[in-house]
Formats: sequence, structure tokens, C-alpha cells
Amino acid sequence: MYIKTLKIKNNKKIKTKSKNFFINNKLFTFLFIIFLLGFICGNIMLKNKNNDLFRKATDLFTLNFNIRKEGSFFNIFTESIFSSFIFILIIFSTGLSAFGVTLTPPIIFLKGCCTGIFQNYLFQNFGVKGVLFFIFVILPGFLFSILATLLMAKEAIKISNIFSSILINIKNWQNDEKYIKSYLIKTGCILILVVISAFIDSTLNFLLFRFFSF
Repeated sequence: MYIKTLKIKNNKKIKTKSKNFFINNKLFTFLFIIFLLGFICGNIMLKNKNNDLFRKATDLFTLNFNIRKEGSFFNIFTESIFSSFIFILIIFSTGLSAFGVTLTPPIIFLKGCCTGIFQNYLFQNFGVKGVLFFIFVILPGFLFSILATLLMAKEAIKISNIFSSILINIKNWQNDEKYIKSYLIKTGCILILVVISAFIDSTLNFLLFRFFSF
């Protein structure tokens, strides 16, 4: 009886902590929801195997898998960093403008779309093998990648909002340097997550790709 009560209390604590995290990080939660909507949209868009999007997804998938199959560890690592870095760079740039608040969410939606398309293609064409490949090879590194992207988007929106306020109140322009410095430091920390993501991705690919044939 005591053990059951303890388990119930622990479960309540976990649920409360999770709820508090999302409440205290409303912007991050909002961006995560945008990503999920893009993910769902990407899955829906690829349902028809006869459309142009499916054929383009096939070409990209083939190219990606040729790199994973034949490329060296360094090549896969570099390609993985580039695929994440391009979104980080675009989001970083939007943060340096007063319009980043409106420009950043669509980029997160696009990231979700691309992920949904890739995942749906794997599942539709390779069934259980595609599911296992996604879970054990793609997903671990990707979780760090999407975390980095969402954090970058969060910081971009925050600093963009500051720039918008500064434009309205011109006398505060002298304070913009400290905001940019903080933004650059946080971006540097986020890039560490990108490197970790690429390292996990290339390592798992090196160890496990041999067990999958597409």
C-alpha cells in the first residue's frame, strides 16, 4: 500500500513538473506546437505517392542514403552539421531584425514539415525496417538538433522583440550592444548542441547502418 501511494505521489510530481515547465516556457511550448503542426502537415502532404513532392523526397532520400552508406565518418558528420546549421543560421539572421517575431515561426513550421516528409517516406516505403532505422539511427541525434533549433528560435524571437521595442523608443539604442553580445553567447551554446547532434548521428550511422539495406 505504501509503495503504491509513493508511486502515485511520484507520478503526480512528474506531471506537475512537466506542466510547470511548459507553463514557465510558453514561448518554447508555442514553437514546439508549431513544429508538431508542421510535422503533421508533412505527413499529410506525402500521402499521395504519385505527386511531385513524393518524387523529390525519393531523390533527396536516395542522395542522403548514398552519403550515409558510402561516405566516411567525417563526411556524414559534416553533412549532418550542415543540415542543422542551415536552419540555425536562417533563424539567427531573423533574430537580428525587428521582424523576427513573425518570420521565425514559419521557419520552425518548415522544419517540422521536412521532418514529417522524411519520416513518412521511411515508414511508407520500408515499413518496420524504416521505423527501426528512424528510431535507432535518426531519432537520437535529431532530438538534439530540434532542441537546438527551437532554442535558437526562442532566442531569436526574444531579441527581435527587443529590437522592435528599441525602434519605438530610439533613446535606448545605446543598449543594443549588450543584447547582441548575449545573443551571440547563447548562439554559441546552441551550436554545441548541433555538434553533439551531428556526432551522435554519424556515430550511430557508422555503427548501425550495416544492419539496414534500402
